[in-house]
Amino acid sequence: MEELGSLDLQGEPISPTSLPRSGGVDMTAVQPAQFEKRNWTDESTIALVRAWKKVDSGERRKDEKTTMVNQKIYDEFKAAFPTTKRSKKAVEDKLQALREMFRFISDVNANRIAGSTGKPEWFELSKKEKKELR
Repeated sequence: MEELGSLDLQGEPISPTSLPRSGGVDMTAVQPAQFEKRNWTDESTIALVRAWKKVDSGERRKDEKTTMVNQKIYDEFKAAFPTTKRSKKAVEDKLQALREMFRFISDVNANRIAGSTGKPEWFELSKKEKKELR
């Protein structure tokens, strides 16, 4: 079977010689646009955890939906860390990851994870031991 390459708008194969010239611009000098790192810093993670704690320690109706709680946490996070450019979705994703990690560590410490019985608690384990439990 013949491998398909890139085609132009007329369905013709694109070759390096058919591409438009750069007009004298040295394309090796073009730098990619700068963007904010996607990884969470310790500072931003701590700000999120503090916002979560503040919302969690406040009044909460039993019928209050998770989306409303997440909105309150996001609002607290933005107030405490106004320079952040994190979207609500990014904050919700990080909250979910933190919740899952909390549950996992709690399960390891309670010996509910296969292989965790008889081992020290999570933060006393070596990196190798932690990796084996994941």
